[in-house]
Amino acid sequence: MISFIFIGILNLVLVYLSIIGLITGQHGPVSDAGILGIISTALLTVIVVELYITVKELKNGNIDIKLILIIGLTAIVRHFILLISQDFNEDNVISLIGLAIVMLFFILGLWIVKSKKIDSISDIWSPSPKID
Repeated sequence: MISFIFIGILNLVLVYLSIIGLITGQHGPVSDAGILGIISTALLTVIVVELYITVKELKNGNIDIKLILIIGLTAIVRHFILLISQDFNEDNVISLIGLAIVMLFFILGLWIVKSKKIDSISDIWSPSPKID
């Protein structure tokens, strides 16, 4: 648990230092790659925090399926950003199509979970649906 907190704080510091470096021009002029790098690091921080929350809930025996799907979706968006920031070639197009398909499945999973009002993995196998 301490390692998740340490990694999260370290990523926040890296985002802060990257923003300061971008504003002051320490790394040269503002570029798309620099901005995408900051966004990627910020998304990594979000992923680490969400994983920390998931592990914390796992100790209680409750796994929030929405949070797991959101972690996956965030990771895919981060991967999209990393692929876009590189030089574009034919392999990247195939990777982007594959990521788009996986992203579609994560979004579909979130839609199903929300429409069925499933809060945790244990709710998937419960015999009666929840009524609000």
